[in-house]
Amino acid sequence: VQQREQEMNQELQALDEHQQLVYQNQNRVRLAVQSLFAMEELVGGIGPQVSQIAEELNTSVQATIRAEERIQLRNTIVRFFAGGDEAAAQEIAQQVIQNQDRIRELQQLQEECDCDEEVRAILQEQIQNVEQEQTRLQQVAQSELDDKGLFGWLWK
Repeated sequence: VQQREQEMNQELQALDEHQQLVYQNQNRVRLAVQSLFAMEELVGGIGPQVSQIAEELNTSVQATIRAEERIQLRNTIVRFFAGGDEAAAQEIAQQVIQNQDRIRELQQLQEECDCDEEVRAILQEQIQNVEQEQTRLQQVAQSELDDKGLFGWLWK
């Protein structure tokens, strides 16, 4: 996981400023996903389920990265007149809802886990990291939806 974190930090250096902001924020979940994959063998019988949820979170991260990049790259003139990117905000909001269900599943699996306390604590930490990012994403989506622009109220 630490090696993956170093790789992610190196990847950030190759990105432009807008992409760095998006990926930097999303790296928390990307690292949580890597940790969940690594924990598959440590959490006993729930390992395959944890791994499946990690895969779903990974897919979600890719979708939210694309949507957040669209928000970051929205032309300032278009934003001024038309407001925020409603489609991108809706995509993020939908992913947040789905991820909240995944978080609940992880919490339930954590309660069922027949693993030691250290593994349980690491699992809880990763759940909290995913929760924090979902809160941030929810705020990004709401802010984008609230940005009506000068004439956006006509069609929003």
